[in-house]
Amino acid sequence: MNVLGQTMLHYYKSWFLICLDRKEEALAAIREAVIDFAEETPKALYYLGNLWYDKRQYPEAIAAWETSMKQDATFPTVLRNLSLAYFNKLGKEEEAVRLLEKAFALDTTDARILMELDQLYKRLNRPHTERLAFLDKYKDVAFSRDDLYLEYL
Repeated sequence: MNVLGQTMLHYYKSWFLICLDRKEEALAAIREAVIDFAEETPKALYYLGNLWYDKRQYPEAIAAWETSMKQDATFPTVLRNLSLAYFNKLGKEEEAVRLLEKAFALDTTDARILMELDQLYKRLNRPHTERLAFLDKYKDVAFSRDDLYLEYL
């Protein structure tokens, strides 16, 4: 069996172990499949962070996403996830804004990140005029989501 086939088997094994509420064994299967296989595995660390976050293991999730970001700083979604964790779990507002702004700069067509960035600005009491000017700059993207359209109005 090739490496991809072996890797997929470990992912399936980990999924079944998660369904059986055997989380530690599931994480071991994921590590065996990918993380220990190569020196740089940004996507595997991103997915592992998602798993940790879902299981309310926030420090582990944040550590996995930080390592993923160090290995590949061009993946907007890991920056987005890390931003939300920094803001919601660590209270690191400035870092959260910086990461979410970078995530949006990497993909200015991502309406979800635009909405979350606007909501972060709103939570941090950015002036309405500043938020409106920002949304106006990306009006086509903003108007693709009902919630952003309403914020714009």
